[in-house]
Order: sequence, then C-alpha cells, then structure tokens
Amino acid sequence: MYRWTQSTLYAAALAATLTSVSTPAQAGIGDLLVAPTRIVLDGRKGAEIILNNIGEEPATYRVSVEFRRMTPDGGLVDVAQPTADDQKAADMVVYAPRKVVLAPHQPQAIRIAARPPQGLPDGEYRVHLLFRAIPPATPVVQAAATEPVKGLRFQLTPVYGVTIPVIVRLGNLQATAAIANVHLEQKDGKPFVSLDLSRSGDRSTFGEVIVETYVHNLDAINWFLGSTPLKAIGTGGRTVEKRGDLLDHLSVTYDYPRSVQMTFVGSQMTPRYFRSNRERYIGESGFLETTRESWTYNTGSGPVTEKSEHDITIDALQEFVRRVAEGKPENVGIRAAESTLTAILGQMAIDRKREVTWDEMMKSA
Repeated sequence: MYRWTQSTLYAAALAATLTSVSTPAQAGIGDLLVAPTRIVLDGRKGAEIILNNIGEEPATYRVSVEFRRMTPDGGLVDVAQPTADDQKAADMVVYAPRKVVLAPHQPQAIRIAARPPQGLPDGEYRVHLLFRAIPPATPVVQAAATEPVKGLRFQLTPVYGVTIPVIVRLGNLQATAAIANVHLEQKDGKPFVSLDLSRSGDRSTFGEVIVETYVHNLDAINWFLGSTPLKAIGTGGRTVEKRGDLLDHLSVTYDYPRSVQMTFVGSQMTPRYFRSNRERYIGESGFLETTRESWTYNTGSGPVTEKSEHDITIDALQEFVRRVAEGKPENVGIRAAESTLTAILGQMAIDRKREVTWDEMMKSA
C-alpha cells in the first residue's frame, strides 16, 4: 500500500465550449515517438508498436529486451540479476525487425508476440523493450600540425532511448485496486490531499486509458480554464481491442464553473498511419485549436495557423532544462494531482453510467 500526498488548488474558469479529441498514446524522447506505451500479450494474438521519427534527419534505432523493475515509489531500476521468471518472459517474447532506419516523419511497425512454452505456469511475465538511437558514425578529425597537443581530447555523444513495458498474462488472472482514507492535511501551513492506494490479486493494475494516456489533454484543458470540473457524464466500450481489459473508445462531457462545458473524445481504433491529438476551445469571439506541432485561431477574419519549429515534447524538455539551469524549477505537482482526479472523475462516470460530481468522487474513497 502506498501513500500519496498532493496539494489542492482552487481557481476560476473562463467561459468557453471545449472539444478535445485524442487517439493512441505517444511518448517521445529525442526525435522518436512510440505508440502505444505499454503492450499486453496473452500468448495468442500479437500486436504492433509504431515508431515515428519526428526529427528532420534520418535516424537509426536498435530494438532490444531489457530487465527493469519498479520500486515502491514508482521509479524504474535496472535488474542486474534477472530472476527465472524474468528470463522466461524474455525467452517467450519475439519481435521484428530489431533494427530500423527511419526517414524524417516516417512510421515503422514493430511486430511483437508471445510464444509461451508448454507447461508454463499461469501468471504475469514482464520485460521492457528498449528503442535506442544509434548515432551516425563521425570521422575522427586530426588536429592541425601547428596546434599544440595538451592532454587527452574526447567528445561526448548523448544516446537517447525509450523503453516500454511488455506484459505477458497467462491464465485467468484477477486484481482489484482501491483508493481509501482521502483527507486534507496541513504541512508547512499549506493544505495537502493525502490518500492510500492499495492493490490485491495476482496481476498488475494501471489506470484506464483516460487516466493513463488522455490525462495530458485534460491537464491542458484544466490549465486553460484555470479550474477543475464540477461533474461529468460519459460512455465507453471495447469494440476492437480484446487483449487486456482497457476501453478502446470513450466520450466524456465535463461541466466546469461559469457554465463552461467540455466534451472529450478518445479512440484507439484508428489505422496505424493516422494520428490526431488536439484540443479545440470555442468562445463567443472565435476559436483556438492546438496540436502537437501547431495552433490555429479564428476571430472572424478567417483561420490563421502558426506552426511550431518542432513537436511539443521537445519544447517541454527545453523549457524544463532552461528552468533547472536558471534555478527556477516549476512545481507542477498540484496541477498533476488535479488532472489525474479529473481523469478519474471521467472514468467513474463511464463505469457508473450516470452523472458523477467532483464531490461524490472525492468522498467515494
């Protein structure tokens, strides 16, 4: 059982009508996007992982298996001595290709499946798949004869990589998770929300797709409105995705203060060559639409689109490094907690098939 503590925040909202549409998850490091960010296999049907080079230069990536384990505080550490179950997972997971060369903005599918041997006990087996960039070969530059040589010269080249968990579930495994003991605390004169998270059963659990993936869109919308929603009503289902237990489509309508209404639509049923991730804000004087690479606005004189120099992931990393270098880090813990609770509110509305208020959600634990 783990105990999380976060602050609470209250703010006013801006009157507008919002629509947000999102499709399969994307996680970017360097110039590589990977979707989805988790694979669950059942030993029968395989899956695909889509790699996309969002940079402006060709890039080469090598695919390999790694052993990593999550710590009680949510971190990941390398496993120096794999257990017998770790090795069984690595032996049964097959994938191809193991090396890809991607032109700029070119997607590539990695096919992956699990082939468990006969007699393998039921259970959950896990490895991580690593996608590591291979830097281009750089010729050694000979120093000019007139330059004095003093000591050893070397150059460091950073190598980026993305890892995603690959989970193989065999048999009828069950698990339950719960949030309990939610209450306000005071620390250094500031209010905090404290809660207990618990899990029981013989398999891992993780947030539904709205909590685990779409929370980033909800975070942007809460930031834009300066508020959290008052209530939500939603629906969702499983039409295509038959592995695991996650929804593959959903729609949630949130009500915010000042009669602001937002409709969120998410789908995991798109073809692999189609990706769409955007937020649209509609008000009395016009609209604004934001995507990962651009924004478009129209205040009555026609739509105007401005493109970013690169994907927002790079913008976020650059801003993070700048703030740390200047000694002005931004604490987003409060906003992250509120965005997660917003996603949980939407999931509760889907599960209960009725309207759920923010107060009901907070008192339900």
